[in-house]
Amino acid sequence: PGAPHERLEVAGSWGQEGYPMMSPRSGLLKRKGGDHVQINGTYELRPGRHNGSPWWEKPADADCPEARALFRAADGGSWVIDERPHEGGPDALVLARVRTAAADPTRAGALWGPVALCVHAAG
Repeated sequence: PGAPHERLEVAGSWGQEGYPMMSPRSGLLKRKGGDHVQINGTYELRPGRHNGSPWWEKPADADCPEARALFRAADGGSWVIDERPHEGGPDALVLARVRTAAADPTRAGALWGPVALCVHAAG
C-alpha cells in the first residue's frame, strides 16, 4: 500500500429537521436540520498510528466545539468516526462505522452506517 492520504473529505451526514426548540441566540422556536453530529468536513492526517493504522482528525472549530477522529478499529474489521480515537470495538457506540477489511477508508467498498457517507482524498 502507498502512503496514506494527507487529507480526507467526509460528506453525506444530513438529518431531517427535528422538533422545534428555542434558539438560545434569537429566542425563537426553530427546527434544526443538517449535520447534527458534525461528521462532514476535512480530516487531516495525524502523526503516528492508532490501532496500527493511520488516523485523521477534523479539529474543533466555531461550528463544532469537539474534534472528530477517523481511525481503524483495533480488531481491523472496520473504520470508525468518533469524538476521539479509541479501540473502536464492534459493539462500541460510535458516530459512524464502515465494516471492511480495506486498509484505506476511501476504498471501503461498503456503506458507512448509520448514515451513508462519502469518504475520499481531499485536494
